[in-house]
Amino acid sequence: MGKKKGTTKPARPPKPRRPDDPAKVSYLFGPGFADISRVIRSTTDKARTNIDDMTRDAVELSEGTTFDSMIVRAGWTACRYVYWLACCLGMVVMSVVYCVGMLLPQTIAFLCYELVGSVLCAAAWLTDTLFLAVLRISNVCDYCHKRFARPVYQCPNCGAKHRDLFPGRYGILHHTCRCGQRLPSSILDRRKPRRRLTALCPYCLAAGHDEIIRSAGSRTICIPVVGGASSGKTSLINAYAVSLITRRAGEHGLTTRFYDKAREQRFATMVADSERGFVDKTAVETDGQRASAFSMSFYLDGGGLRPSRLMQLLDIAGETFVRGDENEQQNQYAHCEGIVLVIDPLAIPQVKARIASGLRGTDAGSISASPLGDVMNALRNDIDANLARNRGKRLTTPLAVVINKVDAAPLLDERLGAPAIARFRQAEPERCANDLDTMDFLCRQFLVDMDMGDVVDMIQQRFAVSRFFAVSAIGHTAGEGRFMPRGVDDVIDWIVSLSDPALAKALAIHGFPKTKLPVFTPGIGRFEGIPAEAAQRERERIAQEQAKAQAKADKERAKRERKATGTAPTYPAPGAAPAPAPVPFTRPAPAPVPTPAPVPSPTSIPSAPEPVSRPAHPAVVPTPPPQPARRQQASPVPMPQAQPIQPAQQPAPQPARRSFRPQRTRPYRRSGTGAAPAQGIPAPDVPLPANGARSGAGRRDAQPPVPRPAVPQEPAPRTDQPSVPSPRPRRTRPRRTGNDHDSPRQ
Repeated sequence: MGKKKGTTKPARPPKPRRPDDPAKVSYLFGPGFADISRVIRSTTDKARTNIDDMTRDAVELSEGTTFDSMIVRAGWTACRYVYWLACCLGMVVMSVVYCVGMLLPQTIAFLCYELVGSVLCAAAWLTDTLFLAVLRISNVCDYCHKRFARPVYQCPNCGAKHRDLFPGRYGILHHTCRCGQRLPSSILDRRKPRRRLTALCPYCLAAGHDEIIRSAGSRTICIPVVGGASSGKTSLINAYAVSLITRRAGEHGLTTRFYDKAREQRFATMVADSERGFVDKTAVETDGQRASAFSMSFYLDGGGLRPSRLMQLLDIAGETFVRGDENEQQNQYAHCEGIVLVIDPLAIPQVKARIASGLRGTDAGSISASPLGDVMNALRNDIDANLARNRGKRLTTPLAVVINKVDAAPLLDERLGAPAIARFRQAEPERCANDLDTMDFLCRQFLVDMDMGDVVDMIQQRFAVSRFFAVSAIGHTAGEGRFMPRGVDDVIDWIVSLSDPALAKALAIHGFPKTKLPVFTPGIGRFEGIPAEAAQRERERIAQEQAKAQAKADKERAKRERKATGTAPTYPAPGAAPAPAPVPFTRPAPAPVPTPAPVPSPTSIPSAPEPVSRPAHPAVVPTPPPQPARRQQASPVPMPQAQPIQPAQQPAPQPARRSFRPQRTRPYRRSGTGAAPAQGIPAPDVPLPANGARSGAGRRDAQPPVPRPAVPQEPAPRTDQPSVPSPRPRRTRPRRTGNDHDSPRQ
């Protein structure tokens, strides 16, 4: 499509000009080339001045000389011009030779110096970049919560802000401020490390706010803890920080130091709250110039950790989080090592209806007022706002879902505590191989049973890595003694083990299983159904083992009896009643063989049956062959086992034969009689010879008929075998002889 008339393409907004760095540019990246340009410019100016002087002298000489002849004047002018041109060319040539002679050694030396300096600068820049990338050195601003690797450093003498204090055009190992102060610009300077300088957040500085960064040169582990109001987020952070700083770090040879004085005072308050067993709610920040999320930050050093680790546990008021009216954008979700979502089970309507009457006054007053659905919507909105380009894809950041306050009611302990874990591990020892995987399934199943299955589905759809925990941050009712946390360390340790294996090794964090979660798919009724199914399988397995043992015992007993009596062993079916005692075997007497019937003599053979009338058609009607008589057995011997009856094999089909017309016969007269049969039909009482010729008194080969004795047919005994159809008789054509073609006139 063409461009419409009268419209102009919108101009791109101009790029903001980067403010000049207060450091002086290195001689390799500016002053050296300026010196060479200055020498060339001065030589050119000197040559131009000399040419101008020679031109001026030539003009003055020509003005003071007069000639009467035009020819002489023209020759003088030509000679003067040639002389001036030669002088100018000589001056140019001498200037070039002088410039080259003076600048060539300097240029060669400077180029060599420039080449070596560029290589060293590139090597220092690459070393500095790899050092930051391999050791994962980064900083996280407390105000804007953005992560960056290169902060802005401030000059300790004049306070100038150096935005590029790294190897480059301002220097390799050092930068020189405009006030003359030398600042370290590389990690290769070990005498005056760069991390000792005051660092500022570059994003806050661009927005007009100076936010000091004290984590330069360390690796930051950022873990935001989110949830509704009064869900137990502050108690969770309190329990983990106090346990790690006061006990666990010293046990494994690590030292701790606080981020600043404010964090140190905050930790002292945490220790006091842990002793009295009660934590105040996180206050809502009303000052718009301060961040809504508060971070408990402290360093971990020693134990082979290089660089040091900065732990940042971000806590934000539940009311502010649910409403989404923070003073700053929550950018930590785009780069944090993990997210902790705290759920108050007492705020779930079904749980509250079941156990509300049995809660104590303190527990009943500390129930979260934020519905779980609103908390999940707020978390989803913050993630979508920071990860708009990955919308529709699962987030790879680990999510730890914590069901807190499991000690508040017996129902929670029965469903999520140690008794439920032991019950499932005993029922399914293969799939529930450890407590953490079993706890994960129990937490998911608990939310599904309490009509919160959509929360479980949303977590599984939006997060690629997630694990559920059932913990108690205080360990008892608030205000009844010092903190006795249960399962809190596993929550943060799981995220640390995934993001920083070196720190996990230094803290001796136990290995978390790599099982694909959940071990069972949660569903309605599975909390009672899975143990019941396991018990049923166990009963079936025990019954099978008992049946096998009984069968083995019966086999051994029969074997012993066979050895004792010499009888064949009998093996009953598995699970059948035991067989009775065997009876001694006695061979039965042989059955009498019946005498065969006498064969009739030739004289007693009965006469042939009367001939039957032949059909009108001369074709022979096929008759099935008689079945052979089976020999009678003396006495049937019972078989030990009935053999299956195999069906009879069908005969192969015969190829189709060509049909033929019936043979025409001629009439004849019977000898000695005057009667003649009908035309074309032979006499029924006179058999035809074998060769098909007619027989009569006038023929020489006429023989008297010989009657054939009739063999009595014994009916075949009936058997259980299926009857086999008799094959179709082959229809043959009568053989022709010379008599068949005799003329009827003869």
